[in-house]
Amino acid sequence: MSDVKKGRKVKVEPVLVARWRQARKASIAETAKRFGISEKTVSNYCRDFGEEAERQRAEWRTQREIEEADQLEEGALRFASLVDWAREASEAFEKDPSWENFFRAIGSANRVVPTQYRNKKPSEW
Repeated sequence: MSDVKKGRKVKVEPVLVARWRQARKASIAETAKRFGISEKTVSNYCRDFGEEAERQRAEWRTQREIEEADQLEEGALRFASLVDWAREASEAFEKDPSWENFFRAIGSANRVVPTQYRNKKPSEW
């Protein structure tokens, strides 16, 4: 891939045109004459780089940042709830070191422990 840009070279920076027009409150025709470009080009530049476009981009960035923060917060809440669950499971095992509590602590009590060993300490079976 080449880094060569296609199309005509830009005579004037679009942001410069839009800012100059805003600062002087000039018409499209006056701005076009001042920079030697067409009125349509001035119109396009002001649409793409004017204050309204900047405001919309700022709103979009703010919304994106809020969404990213929400995703991080959701992940943090999930992690915190897993930590709480693990702490509760390990506390239950420390109080009663049965096989059921051991497997509950690792998250699979009812699937792994055979019925005859549930709620019994290893020394009891």
